Amino acid sequence: MQRRLFLHALIGLALSLWLPLSGAATQQLLYVYGTLPTNKPITRVISAGGPADVLLLSLAPEKLLGLASANNDPKRRAYFTPSVAKLPTLGRLSGRGSTLPIEKLIALKPDVIIDVGNVTASYRSQAQRLAAQTKIPYVLVDGRLADAPQQLREVGQLLGVQARANALATMAQEILTSARQSAAAHKGKPLRVYFGRGSDGLETGLAGSIHSEAIEYLGLTNVARAGGQKMLTRVSLEQVLLWQPEVVLTQDPQFYQSLAKHKVWQGVPALKNQRAYLVPTLPYGWLDGPPSINRLLGVLWLQKTLLNDLSQPAYEAKVQRYFKLFYGHDLAKGAF
Repeated sequence: MQRRLFLHALIGLALSLWLPLSGAATQQLLYVYGTLPTNKPITRVISAGGPADVLLLSLAPEKLLGLASANNDPKRRAYFTPSVAKLPTLGRLSGRGSTLPIEKLIALKPDVIIDVGNVTASYRSQAQRLAAQTKIPYVLVDGRLADAPQQLREVGQLLGVQARANALATMAQEILTSARQSAAAHKGKPLRVYFGRGSDGLETGLAGSIHSEAIEYLGLTNVARAGGQKMLTRVSLEQVLLWQPEVVLTQDPQFYQSLAKHKVWQGVPALKNQRAYLVPTLPYGWLDGPPSINRLLGVLWLQKTLLNDLSQPAYEAKVQRYFKLFYGHDLAKGAF
């Protein structure tokens, strides 16, 4: 308790100065706006968006007042504990337009709002403005994949669930360390990969964006580049042909099924060599959708499927362990 109170006091001091929090971590991940409670544990948490949903339902589901993203898909809810499956959909506060009305947010009386994702000037300004308007503290978490273990530990400390956070962070670190070893082993000639999003596969995350981190963390080359920009964008099929990807990945079943009948797509080297893959999406997308800690599963899948660095039994054991630890779900053997 003393340690928690000390942390809260430290955060409160940082907030009073409108400064981001710097803790024992080697790199700043938490940006806090408003004043966190210092005289009581945090028990009521609002998730600001999809990435925060995934982090919080894994880390402290008992503190969530609801989910920002829709929680009505029976296929997704089948992987949740009964308490998470019953959480209401509240709407999001971050991203392209808020869908959670301010009046409803205030009426819920949360102790804190937590957001996960890119820490841009725009998101920081939005967090600061909402905290000032509602008097509810807003914690913005830098959501880079490489920092997943640290995100879990820092948010776990904030919410008073350090033991669980350490268990999840340990597995996250194991996955990332193994991925780095794979990247080093295949450094000589990395595969050229295109990640097609949406029903036509022509939306993609540009290299360096949060949407393609799982691919690039393994040393694979994301062919989608546009002058150093790092965001989601639309591209033309002609541009994909020019990029000549050796592998096409998608999470969209409609797009994946259309590839076999599409004459132009058949001209892409990946299709000629039968290297187009449908990546799992339950309970959340394994490559993104949303771009949160669920991407750790994508790293395992890529390591097994594209790099052959995980045997099928080792892969299945890790995925089952992940589902048990992060979702509280006993995954059937061979489910993914």
